[in-house]
Amino acid sequence: MHTLERRVLTPALCIAMALTSCALFLTKESRYLRSVTNQASESEVREHLGQPSDVTMDDKGQTVWMYQTRRHVQQGTNNAWTTIDAWECDRYRLTFDEHRILRDWTHTSFPC
Repeated sequence: MHTLERRVLTPALCIAMALTSCALFLTKESRYLRSVTNQASESEVREHLGQPSDVTMDDKGQTVWMYQTRRHVQQGTNNAWTTIDAWECDRYRLTFDEHRILRDWTHTSFPC
């Protein structure tokens, strides 16, 4: 491989790997919400994610749905033979416009 080709291909490969590796760490809910923002109706989201835990209105009059999930994670320690069991919670805040279309969402993870 020529030096010029290597200079072009190496950074391009690194960028491609970085972009695809980020998707591996997204939750299934985040992957779904990312793919349907500005398209999915409230009923479509409810069909996919289930009933929200809380429904409110924001100061702009938009409908806000809250979801919270809990998942088991194993965390490592300094000792390679030991892992610590823990729970992590994910909170999703979804905002729908006046036409009941998903317009925005946020995801927050925290220990629970």
